Amino acid sequence: MALIKWFLLTAGLFLSASSMAQDGHYIVFFSDKDSSPFSIERPLEFLSQRALDRRSKQGISLSIDDFPVNPSYIQEVREKGVLTYHTTRWFNALLIEATEAKVADVLALSFVDSVLFVAPPRNLGNARQSNKKTFDPLGNLTQIFSSQNAASQLALNSIQDMHANGFTGNGMLIGIFDDGFLNFRTNPSFAHLVEGNKVVDTYDFANHTEDVNSASFAHGINVLGVIASKPTPSVDLTGSAPDASYLLYMTEDSRWEYRIEEFNWIFGAERADSAGVDIISTSLGYTNGFGTPWMNYAPSDMDGKTTVI
Repeated sequence: MALIKWFLLTAGLFLSASSMAQDGHYIVFFSDKDSSPFSIERPLEFLSQRALDRRSKQGISLSIDDFPVNPSYIQEVREKGVLTYHTTRWFNALLIEATEAKVADVLALSFVDSVLFVAPPRNLGNARQSNKKTFDPLGNLTQIFSSQNAASQLALNSIQDMHANGFTGNGMLIGIFDDGFLNFRTNPSFAHLVEGNKVVDTYDFANHTEDVNSASFAHGINVLGVIASKPTPSVDLTGSAPDASYLLYMTEDSRWEYRIEEFNWIFGAERADSAGVDIISTSLGYTNGFGTPWMNYAPSDMDGKTTVI
């Protein structure tokens, strides 16, 4: 990526057809975590006690990779007049939205290693992505599930036997990453989650808000239903882990397909990790069909090293 930085600076960003030179969303990769205000001796400044306990149980030691991005780096990037969003400590990077000229200014910073274009603009003036998918939300589990379907699902993995032996998810923290969780706060199937404060964190990484209840897509609420629901008079569905606590994160943006969604997933994974998540459920994958063809992955890229996720 250092070669990309050199080429962009010397070419003056005249690569309008490339993956780099255009207005839009970029991931800015930093070269180091020097002069970080964080310390391994003070882990509670960036990880929860639950996260530390889980790492201790699993024999996972802390490292500099766990440090958040240097706040001074974020501030200097912001001072270049760009919009700054989420960071990833594991990749030591920051999501920004910027014009072509501002990207060059960011690249000129000594601690910036490289940038990667991940999506067109949304918030720069009136620039909008026009090729967006639209779906009619379902949002009503009655339309999807029947008693027979629910029983078949539980029997598939002998979930009834697990429930009979007390394994209902109690004490577990489960993260679900999807395209939103339409009306979960008012759906009777999830009343036990809302009334029992079992949804401990929510965030929509596509729209930068804590509200995942009003996202107008149905897939996430369906996934939550098969994991977390309890029977109601109209929907006789018991999820596989109804007594667990949940982190509900919207990382998928069904209005478009760009690599920014992979990074949304990373932002969610790091937030969940910091909270001490035990399990992540995600019905998402990224191979092809991206809005920009060069973003598509080949089968050979699925090697555990190439794609971000």
